[in-house]
Amino acid sequence: MDKNNNNNKIKITLVNDNSDLQQKLMIELRHLGYQVLGVKNTEELKDLRKTWTSHIYIFNDLLGVDAELILEQLVKSKDIGIIILAARAGNLDNTHGLEKSVDIYLTKPIDLRALNACIISIYESLIPQIKSTFWLLDIKCQILISPDNRLLNLTNYDIKIITGLLEISGQTVGRQKLYEILNFKSCDI
Repeated sequence: MDKNNNNNKIKITLVNDNSDLQQKLMIELRHLGYQVLGVKNTEELKDLRKTWTSHIYIFNDLLGVDAELILEQLVKSKDIGIIILAARAGNLDNTHGLEKSVDIYLTKPIDLRALNACIISIYESLIPQIKSTFWLLDIKCQILISPDNRLLNLTNYDIKIITGLLEISGQTVGRQKLYEILNFKSCDI
């Protein structure tokens, strides 16, 4: 499969208690260019969410009551996507997952091309399709979106500079003001 250049902007979290399947999926998704981290249970997921902002969460089945609770918390956020990889194909399981506002419910064995298409579809629905001359700054995901929907990953310093400059829009900015925006002293640089 060809590596999609835009995939490297998409952050995915895998929640899977099967370490073999977890490693296989992580390798395949990274090969496609995605940024992927994996955890084996919801407790690890809670810890990871403190330091990692994911666009898409992929759950291996609904791993018990704890997983359903965290799933309910995740679906409250409108700017993420959720995929469940399920061992069972029964209509009851599928309906239950969709009732929880899961975006996609796939049954195993997983076809990587189908999973890739689902990830791209979900991600594109998360990014506003703005047809204008304006740039869009998404501070939470730390990306800048160009008028033609190209994505640029930003650092914390990039965010500080952009937001600082937006606050003083229309004014000439000297070096000292940039230092202030970044909370640097002149001698720090």
